[in-house]
Amino acid sequence: MAKLLEKNFMGAEFARQSFRVTPPSGTKIEDMLEPEYWAHVARKITPYDIIEVVPEDGSFYARLFVTNTGKLWAKMHKLEYVELSAKRPSVMLDKYEAKYSGPSVKWRIVNKSDGALVVEDSFQSRDDAEAHIEKLVKQMAA
Repeated sequence: MAKLLEKNFMGAEFARQSFRVTPPSGTKIEDMLEPEYWAHVARKITPYDIIEVVPEDGSFYARLFVTNTGKLWAKMHKLEYVELSAKRPSVMLDKYEAKYSGPSVKWRIVNKSDGALVVEDSFQSRDDAEAHIEKLVKQMAA
């Protein structure tokens, strides 16, 4: 068995780059696995880099490994993917919905029929907003 040579052992920060990206709300991980998705930043990425992903709406966390790059593309391998919003029963969401309102306001609760705000509060995550919808529906039913 050959032993690892010291020249092949180094701190990861010397061998690769790490990036954190914040794609727009609604971006799907499948889109990010398409090489062309990275066209505008491909020149900054090199093989074996690690990319952490958290969209503006905070819907998921992913870690991607760069396998190959070109001037206008980068191939990724998905290392990790975690949904950060719990799926609520659609019965609770018949009348109201959690709507992402941008990076400063985050999530709001709106009436599905007319788009009016139901409460003035904003919520950090979709899960928080949907939990509040659940609470509202239970209060109205009581």
